[in-house]
Amino acid sequence: MMFFNGFLVAAWAIQLVSAQFYILEPGYTANTTTATLSTACISAMESLVECNEWFQSNAMVDVQGTFNSTVLATLCTAACKTSLTSYHTNVVTSCAGQPQPFPGLPATYYGDITSASFNLTCLTDTVTGEYCSDFFNNITAELSGDVPMTSLSEAQLCSPCILSLGQTIQGTSFSNYNLGIASQWSSIQSTCGVGYPIAVQPLTTNLTSVSGFASSTNSTSNSTAPAFCLSGNKYTVVSGDGCLGISAAKNVPTGTLRVLNDIFPDCSNLDIGQSLCLPQSCSIYNIQANDTCVGVSAKNNLTYTQLRSWNPTINPSCTNLITGEYLCISQPGVVWNGTTIAGATGTQTALYATATVTPPGNVAFDTTIYCGKYYEVQSGDYCQLIALNNTISIDLFEAINPSINAGCTNLVVGLYYCVDPTAQWNTTNSTSTLTTYVTPPAPTPSGTTPDCYEYYTVVANDTCALIESAFDISFAQFQAWNPSIDAACLLLQLGDAYCVDGNNVAVSSSTFTVTSVSSTTSISPSSSSTVQSTSTSATSVTAPGPTQTGIVANCNAWTLCESGCSCSAIESEYGLTFAQFYAWNPAIGSGCTDLELGEAYCVGV
Repeated sequence: MMFFNGFLVAAWAIQLVSAQFYILEPGYTANTTTATLSTACISAMESLVECNEWFQSNAMVDVQGTFNSTVLATLCTAACKTSLTSYHTNVVTSCAGQPQPFPGLPATYYGDITSASFNLTCLTDTVTGEYCSDFFNNITAELSGDVPMTSLSEAQLCSPCILSLGQTIQGTSFSNYNLGIASQWSSIQSTCGVGYPIAVQPLTTNLTSVSGFASSTNSTSNSTAPAFCLSGNKYTVVSGDGCLGISAAKNVPTGTLRVLNDIFPDCSNLDIGQSLCLPQSCSIYNIQANDTCVGVSAKNNLTYTQLRSWNPTINPSCTNLITGEYLCISQPGVVWNGTTIAGATGTQTALYATATVTPPGNVAFDTTIYCGKYYEVQSGDYCQLIALNNTISIDLFEAINPSINAGCTNLVVGLYYCVDPTAQWNTTNSTSTLTTYVTPPAPTPSGTTPDCYEYYTVVANDTCALIESAFDISFAQFQAWNPSIDAACLLLQLGDAYCVDGNNVAVSSSTFTVTSVSSTTSISPSSSSTVQSTSTSATSVTAPGPTQTGIVANCNAWTLCESGCSCSAIESEYGLTFAQFYAWNPAIGSGCTDLELGEAYCVGV
C-alpha cells in the first residue's frame, strides 16, 4: 500500500528530553562549503530550533514512527512549528542572492526536510483534533502485505486523516509522493467527491553526483598525494593494502580517504608505491549490514548533525553507507583542551605600534589618534574577522574604537578603524577632535541632520529607549538630530537611518525639587515638553500611585503613567537620559518593555 509507505514500522525508541537542536552544527558550514557566504547567512543556517532532533533524523530515513498520543503531544509542539517557520524565513532572507552552500542543495534544505517531517508526523484529524497516528496504525494492522488503497472502505478513504495525509505528502517535494501515488490520490478524491492538487512537486535540489565517489572520467590512479594535504599526514601504499585496511590501521574514515585521493569506490585504482594524503584521525566505527545514520548515531551517543559533520561524504539522505567501511564517531584531528601555550598571557595578544600614521581616509568617530595602522571596513566584515586578520584582541580593538557598540553591529563600510595603537593610546584626550561627517547608510527621515558622525539603521522591535541606551544619548539629543521623531517616539521607520551622534545641541533641561505629591506631573501624549516643578527643599516624598519593585529609595520626584505614556515621553518631559530613568526604575526593563499604566515612576533623586 504505497500511499502509506513509511508508516509500516514498529514503534521507535526516542529520547524526549532534547527540546532544541542546531539544524547545522556551528562551524559545519564554514568547514565544508566552498561557496562564499555572508556571516549572516551562515549564522541563520546554523541556528537553533525549538524541536526534538528526532524530526531531522527521521527525515533522513524517510519513515514514520508509530507513536502514541502522549509521545506526539511532547514532540508536536506549537513552539517547534513556529521555530521551523522562522528558521526558513530567516535563512531565505539572510542568504538571498548568495550561492548554494553545498552543490545542488539550497540553503533552506536541511530546515525544510525537518519541517516536512514535522508536518507528516504531527497530522491531526481536522474534526476531532486527535493525532492521526492511531488511525493509521489501526488500518495497517488490519492489512496483510502491500495492498492497493482501493481495497480500503469508503469511510476509511474519505476520513479526515487520509485526506490530510494526501494533501500533506503532495504539497512537498520532501516525501515519497510520486506519479504512482498521484494516481491513487486522484482516485481517492473521485471517490470522496473532493478536489485537491495532484501534481508531483518539483525538486528543490539539483544534485548531479553522489558525494564520496570518484569521477567516472578519472581512469588513471594518482602516483603522488595531492599537492596540499591539510592533515600533513601521508602514507605510501604497500603490497596487500586496501582502503579498508588503511582506514582501520590509521583510524581514518574510508569515504574521506577515497575522496581526498580520487580513489574509485571499489578501491581498484590503489597502486603499490602510491602516496596518499590521510584525513585527520578520529575514533572510527565499522559499518554493519542494515546500518542507518540514525542507528549509528544512537549507538554511539551522537547527534545526526555530528555524524554528518565528521563524515562529509555521507549524502544528504544517508543512502550511501557501505558495509565494511569506516566512519568517524569523534571529532577528527586534535581537539583543543584549553591548555595555555607556554609563555603566553591573556593580555599580550599583539605588539603596540612604535609611531602614529596619518589616517588614509575618514575615521570612525572617537577612534584614538594614537594609531600606527588603520583598516577600512569592507562589506561583510565583522569585529572578530578584523581582529583576527590584524592580530589584535577583540577587547583592545573595541576599546580604541569606542564608537563600536556592544554587539559590534554598527561597523560602517568605508570608514577607517584603528587596528594597531601605540602604547599611549589611552592617554587622556587621546580620541580625535577632528571628526568627519559620514554618509547615511540608508534613507533618512525628513529633517534628519546631515551634520552627523554616526547613523543607526532601525531594525524590527527597536524603540527610542533601546537606541538611546545603546549610544548613551538622551531623548532630547536624539529628537534634536532627528526632528521627525514625535514626543512619544511612535514614528520610528523600519529601515531608515537616524543620527545618533551629531553636533552639540542646546537642550533645555528641567530641575525638580519636590516636597509633596502635588508637585508630581503626569505624562500623556498631550503634555508640554518642558515642565518646572520647584519648592524650597528637596526631601523624599510619597509616590502618587503603586510602584514597581526596585525603585531607588532616595527618589524625590515622581510621575504617574497615564494612557499613552512612554519612556521617551517621560525622558523628554523631565530632561532625562534613558540610562538615568532605567537606573532609577529597573523594573521597566532594558528595552522599556514593562512600563505599566497607573504606576508611579521616579524622575528625580
